[in-house]
Amino acid sequence: MNLVLDHAMRNYGVQVKLTRGSRSWKTRGFFQTMGEGLYNRVQTSLGEQPGGKYTFIGQVSPLMATGDTLTLDGKNYLVKKAEIVYDGKGPAYQLCGCVRKGTA
Repeated sequence: MNLVLDHAMRNYGVQVKLTRGSRSWKTRGFFQTMGEGLYNRVQTSLGEQPGGKYTFIGQVSPLMATGDTLTLDGKNYLVKKAEIVYDGKGPAYQLCGCVRKGTA
């Protein structure tokens, strides 16, 4: 993982719990609401994110997958799509598109 990004995530990112079945891990990264406020839709590498959707940019490990649950501040988010973003040295970070559990 890119050392600058890893440093930023460890020092400034939020801690989230990743759950897959009966297993869970803690990781750090940046969690952002997409499409609320000034923007109705936002174009990302995951595609166009309609309002009410969320993006999580996180550390490469643990690897996230579609169907995983991220928990932040007692709220659960379903990972709809996850992908690794690469820089010139290899995997740089993960980018996940999420929705609040119980919604679309």
